[in-house]
Amino acid sequence: MLGLVSAVIGVLVLFATQRAFAELNERFKSFSSIGYLLLAGAFAVSTFNGIFFYAEPGFKYHVRTIAGQEKMVSDTGYNTYLFGRVNAWKNAMSVQATGGGEGRVTAETEAYSYMSANLPSQSLVFLDQVDVDVTATARFELPSDEDGFFENGTSVSYA
Repeated sequence: MLGLVSAVIGVLVLFATQRAFAELNERFKSFSSIGYLLLAGAFAVSTFNGIFFYAEPGFKYHVRTIAGQEKMVSDTGYNTYLFGRVNAWKNAMSVQATGGGEGRVTAETEAYSYMSANLPSQSLVFLDQVDVDVTATARFELPSDEDGFFENGTSVSYA
C-alpha cells in the first residue's frame, strides 16, 4: 500500500512539474527530483514485498517460487519467495474433546491459542448397549524435515 501511494504521488508530482507548469519548469525543477525519488522508493518497497516475507515463530511455511521451486521454511525471520506464493501452517495443532467443549475451531483465527479445536465429548454405544461420553486429546505435529513435510506425513501423539 505504501508503494502504491508513493507511486501515485510521484507520478502526480512529475506531471505537475513537467506538463502543468512547463513555463515554470526551472522554478519547480527541485520538485521533479522529489517525484523521481518517490517513484524509486515505490519501486524499492514493492520489490522488497515481492521478494521477501517474514516467517513468524510457531509456523512452517510452504513456499513456491515463480520458477516452480518448492521449499519448506521453518526458521524465524525474513526469507525469500521470489514473487511466488506462501502458505503458513502451525507447527502443531491440538484437538480436545471435553464435557464442556464448545465446538470451536481456532486453528486459523488465533495463532497462539491453547487448543486448535475444542469439541464436545463424543457419545459411543458399545455392543452390550452401554452409552458413554468419551473425552480425548490428540496433538498433530508437522514433520520438521523437508521431505516429510512434502510427503504429507504426520506424527500423532495421544495424551
